Amino acid sequence: MTHYTSEDADIRNDPAAAPMNRTTLSTMAKTQPTEPLLEHEIRLRAYDLYERRGRIDGHSVEDWLHAEAQILGQIFSHGA
Repeated sequence: MTHYTSEDADIRNDPAAAPMNRTTLSTMAKTQPTEPLLEHEIRLRAYDLYERRGRIDGHSVEDWLHAEAQILGQIFSHGA
């Protein structure tokens, strides 16, 4: 007779506890950027825009939105 605890049930019902698929990080990065990679690229581009403007403060949201549009545009134009 097998006895299960409530802790066992939590593990069986937790999707994060399921075995990982065989997709590697490098494959994921090539096919679809993961959120941290995407955010990192946007951050770098936004900082570049800030520097090009002469490091003038007060445009961080504008820089982020322009950087995001540029990065996503590159991703979707290469994927199309």
